[in-house]
Formats: sequence, structure tokens, C-alpha cells
Amino acid sequence: MKAETGAIVGAEALVRWNCEPYGMVPPGMFIEWLETDPSMYDLGNFVLRTALSETREILTYKPDFCINVNISARQLERPEFQQEVLKILAETDYPGEHLCMELTERCRDFPLDVLKREVCFFQKKGIRFAMDDYGTGSASSNIVMNVPMNEIKIDMSFIRGIMDNPTKQAMVRAILYFASKANMTTCLEGVENEKLQNYLRDYNATWFQGYHYSKPVPRQELEDLLRTDKAEHKKLEKT
Repeated sequence: MKAETGAIVGAEALVRWNCEPYGMVPPGMFIEWLETDPSMYDLGNFVLRTALSETREILTYKPDFCINVNISARQLERPEFQQEVLKILAETDYPGEHLCMELTERCRDFPLDVLKREVCFFQKKGIRFAMDDYGTGSASSNIVMNVPMNEIKIDMSFIRGIMDNPTKQAMVRAILYFASKANMTTCLEGVENEKLQNYLRDYNATWFQGYHYSKPVPRQELEDLLRTDKAEHKKLEKT
């Protein structure tokens, strides 16, 4: 959501594994293992195609909507990935300007020249790039200083307990200052309640993300949430 106004303008695509008899398995239980397996390439492309096809209609009534999709190292290392993404965009009739690719942890092990080449190719097609979980490792800073990123997503570990932690306060303000000078938008992850939201508004980040706005939901619930949010903000504009 927009940190300043509270309007919901985007979502992040998340994958779940429906494993009987256990039910829905969260990604933290299997993604790390999958990222070492060649099947991650096909799964990543499936997630991208599904995310774009299922959110394309949202743009008809919320034209500023943007979907964020995590991209794995298994995808970036394949030479055919560039054309696969363009094919998916064409098949789903999804404008690249409304897609933001998030770099996952393993992407940070890529040679910088290779990563820069891939990012620049997609940026020329209008696609934005975000550095996910920023601050959790030195590689993150090395990437944003050498690869033209569009956005920094500050890891929730910096946000948790920030109201009572001067060190975290200083770190987050420093990262936000750096991002503003580097012409990058910013997202604070882990905003869990209204009190924290109101406190963080003083930090002048671009976006907030967290359970305060919504837990992971299927597509239809996302659409209901967006329609409700749009109606509420229309009422506010009239008052």
C-alpha cells in the first residue's frame, strides 16, 4: 500500500504447496530446497504466468496496480528466460510496466555483470526490479550499488521492534535516505498493526507491506479487497 495515503496499489505473488494430508505448506518449507533443483525454472515461470493471467483483469478497474513476482537464480541463469518472460507477457496481455521482479537470496550469488545484463534487458521492456529482504546480507548493498535497481524492500527484521530500538531506527532512516538519493522507491516489510503503520509514516517510505493490510489470500479475495479499498478511497475523496 502507499505509505502516505493507505491506498492498496499492488500485491506480491506467493506460492503454496497443497500436500495431502498436511494441507497448504508455506514456501519457507520447500522453496529453499527447490531452488537447488532444475524444476525451479519451470515452477518460477508457472508462478509468473499464473500471477499475470490472474491479475490482468484488475488493471481494468485499478489501472495503477502492480504485481510483484519473485525471480529465482534458476530462471536468470537460463539464456531462454528473457524470451520466455516476453512470451508470457504477450500471452497474458500484461503490460511490463505493471510487473516488478524481486530478486531472491540466491540471485545475490550471481556475477554482477551477468545480473546487470539481465536486469537492464528487462528494464528496457518496462519491467521494474526490487531488491528483496534488503539489509540481511552484504551482497544486497553490493548489488544496489552496481546494478540499476528500482526499489529496495527493507527486511521485516529491521521493522520488528523498531519503535523501541534506536539502532534499528537509525539503520532504517539511513537506508531510506540512501534510496531517495539513488532515485529508488522503498518498501517497509512487516507492518503488522495500525500503531506501527502510523509510527513508520514519519520515515517517508514509498510503500508498506504486512499483515496489517492482508494475510496471503487467493485471487478472488484479493479482488474483493481491492474493490473495497477503491470504494472507501472514493468516499474519502468526496468528503
